[in-house]
Amino acid sequence: MKHNKKRILALTMCSALMMGSINPVWAQTAYKVTTIGDKSEDAAKITLVNKTKKKITALSVKKAEDEEFGDNLLENKKGIKNKEKVKFYYEFEQEGDYEVALTIGKTEYVLHAFPTKDVKTINILMDEEEDVAYITYISLETEEEVNTKEDEIAYKNDQAVSTDPAVSQEQVAPQQAPVQQAPAQQAPAQQAPAQQAPVQQTPAQQAPTVDITAPSDSGCLDDAILN
Repeated sequence: MKHNKKRILALTMCSALMMGSINPVWAQTAYKVTTIGDKSEDAAKITLVNKTKKKITALSVKKAEDEEFGDNLLENKKGIKNKEKVKFYYEFEQEGDYEVALTIGKTEYVLHAFPTKDVKTINILMDEEEDVAYITYISLETEEEVNTKEDEIAYKNDQAVSTDPAVSQEQVAPQQAPVQQAPAQQAPAQQAPAQQAPVQQTPAQQAPTVDITAPSDSGCLDDAILN
């Protein structure tokens, strides 16, 4: 019994020591979450989780129809490390789509149709082979996972077609070629006047008739004078 009490006491002391040394560190790592954006009553609160395997050094937001993104919300921050969670506060308007620009490593990516409602946690990922960033999240309404990877790949391909002159010329030039060749088929019609040349030579054939008549008149006058 004495040995059992000593063991229990020793275990209790060890547990107390372990809790005293580990608990403060655990509390700092578990509750120290970086906050970006301005917290307010109208601001949406979304947890962002970096799963890109790289550090996110810049983050800015804009409406889809706007040309330029807003300020870098990580300008005075140390960025978002891989696997790090941050609380993201932003006042989104009730209507309209939003886009989020991210600088991952040294490359800027754009997240299109960024969800502003129906979401609590968004995972940010990257496909290095396709060279796109995308997100996954659980819809609060449907309780199903949403993955935007294929949508981001489609956005990238559409942009490449619209901005590459070589691709645009290859698509348009073959369609215009038959139209440019059409005037060449009208060339025979321009040669038609050459066939009318013999008609203009007809008056030349009447010249002998005039010459023959003139001598016969003069002959009659001579006969009249002689008689």
